[in-house]
Amino acid sequence: MIATTPLKIWSEFDLPASYRRCKKVWDAVTEELMVELLVNKEEVKLPGMMGTMGIRGKKTPIFPDGAHRIRNINWPETLKLWDEYPECKENKQFVLYLNEHSDMVYYKYYWGKKKMKVSNRHLYRFVPTSTNKKRLAKLIMSGEEYQNNIDEWKRR
Repeated sequence: MIATTPLKIWSEFDLPASYRRCKKVWDAVTEELMVELLVNKEEVKLPGMMGTMGIRGKKTPIFPDGAHRIRNINWPETLKLWDEYPECKENKQFVLYLNEHSDMVYYKYYWGKKKMKVSNRHLYRFVPTSTNKKRLAKLIMSGEEYQNNIDEWKRR
């Protein structure tokens, strides 16, 4: 479900604005966006027909040979394994993070650009800050769940 509450963007049209003032406004807007995404678990429609933003989850596939295709290597444990068993290093065996705390679901921020009315939309990208990545990880570790049905993704 897409959030119906629009982002409350405060703006004044007295130009030029100082960097400090622009940063303060931008921080307030992004904080409100993160509250909608992380706390209210809503998909947010961005202003200016810039698409939608949300958090999506995908189940880590396990194939018949037991392999995991999403490579999240646990390097500290892998290095311990290689120290104890040198043949594992020769065979390039890794210890993987399986996300067992979230029932093997991998979550990430998602920017839906399907309804975006901007030319060259493939050139735009969203890179969340490390603070927001850590906030999402903390919520997931505490047991929060977000949308993870792939069929629902395709319908939008």
